[in-house]
Amino acid sequence: VVALRANRGLFQIDQVDLQTTATKLKATGQFSFGGDSDLDVDLNSSDASELQAVLISSGLLPEVDEQMRSYGIDLGGQLAFNGKVTGRLSNPDLDGQVSLGSLLVNGNDLGSLSAALRMTAAELRIDNGRLTERDGGSMQFTLDAPRSGENNTTFTATLDRVNAGNLIAALPLSKATREQFADTQADASGEIRITGIPNAMSGSADLRFGPGRLAGEPLEALVARATFSGSKVSIENVDARLTAGHIVASGSYDTTSKAFDLQGRAEGVQ
Repeated sequence: VVALRANRGLFQIDQVDLQTTATKLKATGQFSFGGDSDLDVDLNSSDASELQAVLISSGLLPEVDEQMRSYGIDLGGQLAFNGKVTGRLSNPDLDGQVSLGSLLVNGNDLGSLSAALRMTAAELRIDNGRLTERDGGSMQFTLDAPRSGENNTTFTATLDRVNAGNLIAALPLSKATREQFADTQADASGEIRITGIPNAMSGSADLRFGPGRLAGEPLEALVARATFSGSKVSIENVDARLTAGHIVASGSYDTTSKAFDLQGRAEGVQ
């Protein structure tokens, strides 16, 4: 259903109610192909991958598509957006609430996502972000990504019993490094604060892991701290208590070269 009035290139929408097999779109307000638009939009889809293909991978949002490809991000399940679409339709501003049934990174389902999304010509900003895992673990986060300049994205997160295996799978590690730690299962909690992403980073991460497995080894507990400088992640301290003994380690990881180095000493490991 479409009900609209036109006046000198400006379209006043009394009602738009469109539906495909997977997606419903409702909108009211005004839009113009050449000027400013002001639309209230209610979008619901049962297949987020369909919208990803249409809106992102099709080339309409090349910056977003490039970032999603580089981090191995895919959308799945239910997707909803309720908010305003303003500005030029060729490069609109978005401001509203978004929810997603499944966020997939490198083929791993990290859980459902909800957030306040604001995208303008100047920046992409996510506030009150919450990732909720199927078993109840969660991560609250914010993201501020200017759309001009370089190395100026800021990310902060608070983790509460997040699946450590999913966390490792989501990190921008080399495939070989991810496979090395593939058999990891434990709850991870802590804080992450990083500015200057991706190649002028500054910040820190402090994480605590509960009982489980680390690279296939039975784990009792682990505490880790890392700091960020440029493209280098300095692993300042890893203190792991395994069933087989105690390991203390430190090292580094370069996000550009994917070079990973970890040095450690074992106490009482059998």
